[in-house]
Formats: sequence, C-alpha cells, structure tokens
Amino acid sequence: MKQLSIALITILFATAFTSCKKDSAIPASQNLSIEGIWNGNYHYDDSTTTYFYRLKIKSGGVIERLTNSNEVDGTGTWVLNGNQLTATYKNLPAQTVTYTITATWDSATNKLVGETASSNSNIFTSFFTLTKM
Repeated sequence: MKQLSIALITILFATAFTSCKKDSAIPASQNLSIEGIWNGNYHYDDSTTTYFYRLKIKSGGVIERLTNSNEVDGTGTWVLNGNQLTATYKNLPAQTVTYTITATWDSATNKLVGETASSNSNIFTSFFTLTKM
C-alpha cells in the first residue's frame, strides 16, 4: 500500500509540473525589437506629395537617417519609453540642422507613425509612416 501511495503521489506531481507549461511564448519569427531598418514615406501638412524616408535604429541608442541607397545622411540618438520613440539627429556632413522625431511604435504591426520637426524654420514639420524591414 505504501508503494502504491508513493507511485500515485509521483504521478500526481509529474502531471502537475508538465501541465503548468506556459503557452504564451513569442514565436521566434516575430521580432519585437525596435532596432532595425525602417522604410516608408513622409509628407508635409496638407500635401499629397510623399517622399522616401528610411531610418536605422541601432543598439546603444544610435539612430541614422539613410538614403534610398543606404548611405548615412544623418546621425543622432534615440530613446524608447513604452511605445513612444523620441530621437534627434543632425544632417551630414554639415550638421547644421537638427531633426527631432516623435513617434508611436506599434509592435504588433511593426509600424512607426510620427512626425519630424526641424531646427531650421524653412523646413516644415513632416509626418511619416514607417514599416520595419
């Protein structure tokens, strides 16, 4: 009888531990990091004309503005607070204009939606939508 009780207790514990496995694991194919290359377009207020926009968000808080041929034409820093991205970068090579980005990151759709303001009063605020590549 003692051996039967021990066997039942062992089976009960084994069943309890194997049935408590978490099923909420994130699929390996889903990259939930904001770091990477983001492609999209921007436009100015009340304009239907869109322009190519590419950002590279790197580890360590580094952000780069890239041309469509992947040349760096701006560099700066970024911070993510929850799903709110804020960044600043300066144009290259002159570094005379500072751009400030504020955006909302939707990790479910891998989209960044926001605006870019400029320290140059001749450059108007632009509005963008980017998708992570």
